[in-house]
Amino acid sequence: IAALDDIIVSHPEVDLVNMSLGWSGTHYAPGTCESATPAFTTAIETLRSQGVTTFIAAGNGAYKDGISFPACINAALSIGAVYDANNGYQSWFSCTDPTTAADQVTCFSQSDGSLDLLAPGSGIDSTVPGGGTAT
Repeated sequence: IAALDDIIVSHPEVDLVNMSLGWSGTHYAPGTCESATPAFTTAIETLRSQGVTTFIAAGNGAYKDGISFPACINAALSIGAVYDANNGYQSWFSCTDPTTAADQVTCFSQSDGSLDLLAPGSGIDSTVPGGGTAT
């Protein structure tokens, strides 16, 4: 909350905020979490009123009937995970995907009717320190 408040007060040049965090094991139905931590909700609503888009990961608990806090705040844009490519069988702490494909929603990505966007969140090919790429 302090970081968001600092952006509100001291950084008018910021256009977007990206957060990948959440309360483990929690999930909320659409529009039901604004009161979970009112100061967090107020900060995200204030950012939005200032034209700052706040992207927040939907959570990795595999729930399909709700997303994690703070992604569930209506003023935020919640983001779920899809595979970047066909990575074959994938086993996670909360579920298993026997097969994978590019743009397939991961079994662990939380979702419900309020989920705003999907983006690569697993099996991502990226550059690594020292050169080259890794998944």
